[in-house]
Amino acid sequence: MTIETKYWKTVQANDGSYLDVHLVNGTDVRNTLDVGWVGGGHDLVDRYIPEKMIWIEEGFSMEDRFAFLVHELHERDLMANGAKYLDAHNLANEAEAKYRRATYFVEAPHISDGNF
Repeated sequence: MTIETKYWKTVQANDGSYLDVHLVNGTDVRNTLDVGWVGGGHDLVDRYIPEKMIWIEEGFSMEDRFAFLVHELHERDLMANGAKYLDAHNLANEAEAKYRRATYFVEAPHISDGNF
């Protein structure tokens, strides 16, 4: 099954490479590819996501999209440098929580203005 994706943005990974971020219909992903998929994913965990790509669920608010992007990019960077998934995922949860706290109390223009 092919999932329709919509290009959203390009981000730079810690290694200097560029990753395309696409928006997807999360319900379609869960119904056809992965019942446990929630919010976002990347190619180093979800083998159905093309190389050097991150998927974010399109149904979320812009604030949530950026928070999921922080999580997925951080997790992917860690895994690209040898971290095991669970370790990378836990650290990505911490990064996402820190981002959410910062954007809830103070706007984070370095992320929300597209320069992320």
